[in-house]
Amino acid sequence: MIDYKLLNKVSIRNLNPKSDFHDICKIMLYRLIRRKYPNCPVYTEYKLSGEIPDIYLETKKGIIIWELQWNVTKKWLEKIKKRYSDVDLIIVKLKDLPKDFDKLKKELEKYV
Repeated sequence: MIDYKLLNKVSIRNLNPKSDFHDICKIMLYRLIRRKYPNCPVYTEYKLSGEIPDIYLETKKGIIIWELQWNVTKKWLEKIKKRYSDVDLIIVKLKDLPKDFDKLKKELEKYV
C-alpha cells in the first residue's frame, strides 16, 4: 500500500558531516530511480519489517532495496542479505564512487 505522506520525501537520518557524501549519493540515486520508475512508489529511510533501508522501491515485479555503505565487510554483507532475503538488494559501495559530480552521476546510473 502506498504511503502518500512519505512518497517523494527524501529523508536524511544523520546530520553528521561525515554522512554528507552518503546523503548526496542517496539523493542522486533517488532522483535516478524516480526517472526510471516514474509510476512506482520510491521511499528513503522507509521502515520495512523493522529495518530501514536507504532506498525502497515497489514495482509490479517486487521490491528493490538499495543500501549505501562505506565499509562492506563479510559480516555486514551476511547480515544485510539475511535481513532482506525476500527482496532484491542492491549494495552501493560508497568508497568506490568518484567524488566528481558528473562522474558520480554516471557511476550511480549503473545501480538503477
